[in-house]
Amino acid sequence: MRHDRVHLVGVSIGGWNAFHLALHAPEKIASVSLLDPAGLFGRITWKVVVFSLGSVVPFFPESWRRGLLSWISGGADASDDEPVANLISAGMRDFATFLPPPTYPTDDQVAGVDVPVLALIAGRSIIHDPRKATLRARRLLARGVVELWPDASHAINGEFPERVNARVLAFVDEIDRTGRTGDTP
Repeated sequence: MRHDRVHLVGVSIGGWNAFHLALHAPEKIASVSLLDPAGLFGRITWKVVVFSLGSVVPFFPESWRRGLLSWISGGADASDDEPVANLISAGMRDFATFLPPPTYPTDDQVAGVDVPVLALIAGRSIIHDPRKATLRARRLLARGVVELWPDASHAINGEFPERVNARVLAFVDEIDRTGRTGDTP
């Protein structure tokens, strides 16, 4: 079966990537679901910048890197026993990019996305100010459904996997069934 348009789901910086694909190639995108996207609706907080810089320094102690990971994830277990924590920690330690960092989109860019968007904003996120991010997304997304999940941290997909999955699938099903979101006239 050939698919002309796809539904994208992006978490954190993956949300930023999915959103920009929808901005630049909307004809290929059926919808975008964003899970506490970083650097998209709210600016990255100074705390995250300062602490994250330390995590990429080669001599940064692993215990501090794990502590940072737990902090970003709302206190989640970031021990060696957690496979996802191991993967993220390795990425923090070993990943190198040669591309410029993502830029914060203008209001016109956010408003210019013409595909259905589901944005789940974590109410306990330390990545951005959740209230401001929610307000900006609701104000600018013409075809957006924006939900603030008060009990979620930036690790929303790990904290509430069944609930996130059900919400994203319901959104995708509605798009496939009607071609629009419930908030679209």
